[in-house]
Amino acid sequence: MKKITKKQAAQVLRWSVFCMAALTMGISIAEAAAYNSLQLIIRNPEIAQFSTLVNSGYLFFR
Repeated sequence: MKKITKKQAAQVLRWSVFCMAALTMGISIAEAAAYNSLQLIIRNPEIAQFSTLVNSGYLFFR
């Protein structure tokens, strides 16, 4: 079996931290966009008829 060195382990940890940070940022951006879209639909219910979220059944503003 191949032995993992400290340098290889550190490199794996660095990449895993980088990937988790990128994933977290992506999820945060998506959450903020969804929240702002919902607030816009709540303030202007007449635009809900054009929303993909409402027409696909994710929101109940019909």
